[in-house]
Amino acid sequence: ILEISEDRQNIPVIKGLATSEEQIIEGQRIKEEDLEKLEIFIKIMNTFKDNNLDNLVDVIELTDKNEYVVTMEKEQKIAYLGDKSNLSNKIRYLQAIIEETKGKVGEIFVNGELNNKFKPYFREKMS
Repeated sequence: ILEISEDRQNIPVIKGLATSEEQIIEGQRIKEEDLEKLEIFIKIMNTFKDNNLDNLVDVIELTDKNEYVVTMEKEQKIAYLGDKSNLSNKIRYLQAIIEETKGKVGEIFVNGELNNKFKPYFREKMS
């Protein structure tokens, strides 16, 4: 059950919910499928917070449960997390890549199977 607030909370925008903005009415339930997405959102944000990165997250795209996407406008980066598995390890790789690529615009890929020869990487955006 949601509360409508005029105050801008310091939380990221959530994209990919099935409940439309018009259906969000104070005191009403959101669609059942969105409950799982909100649990994933909380898990992602807690993992970012545990690594002191939560203040960098502007948007979390939850449309595809196999490919969660995080936009970090301040860093000018988009991160592709893959699914919800190994989030802690993925965020540690993400943190290292963010630090290595300060000032560069691009995409970070930590969406592969970390135990299966996948190496997280950064792809710089070409002007």
